[in-house]
This record gives sequence, C-alpha cells and structure tokens, in this order.
Amino acid sequence: MGYVLPINMWGLVFGPLDFYSVEQNTLTRSLVWQLHHRHQQVYVWTVNRPADIRRVLAKGADGIISDDSSQVKREIKRLRNDKKSLRLAKFRVILNEFGYGLRI
Repeated sequence: MGYVLPINMWGLVFGPLDFYSVEQNTLTRSLVWQLHHRHQQVYVWTVNRPADIRRVLAKGADGIISDDSSQVKREIKRLRNDKKSLRLAKFRVILNEFGYGLRI
C-alpha cells in the first residue's frame, strides 16, 4: 500500500505504507532519507526531461513515473556508463539545497 504526496506541506502520513509517490518539485534528499529510514520506497512523478531524471536519481528516488519511459531508460543507461555525470548531479543537488544555485 502506498501514499500519493502531491505537495510536501503537511508532513508524512504514518502507517503501514510500502511507498510514497511524490511530485518531482516536492522531492528533497531529506524526504528520501526519512522515507528510506522507515524502509519505504520513493517514486517520483511526472519526470520527463533528462535533467529532471538526473536530479531525482541524484536525490535517491527508487523509481520514476514518466510520460516517456524510453527517455528514462536511455538516461539511466547513460548514467550507468558515465558515473561522473551522476556524481556531478548529486553535487549539484547538494549545492542547490544549501542555496548555491550552481549552473554547470
């Protein structure tokens, strides 16, 4: 059983949940950490652009809900072959969460 969290304004719902489905602009590394700490998976929607795919993967999402699954598969394959890109995406996520809007 899961829970759809469209906006992370009211906090998490407690209960015997297996996963949360989170809107991509609501996703943070902190939210992913909290849910993983509770042994719950995090699925993010609706993620279509390569930059957004990299960003949600860098934040630790377990799955991506997309209108273009082939785009997601291509980007995941590319990231598996290019570990530097994923490390850079994680670094950018951390900088942005601390308020440093680094453009690379």
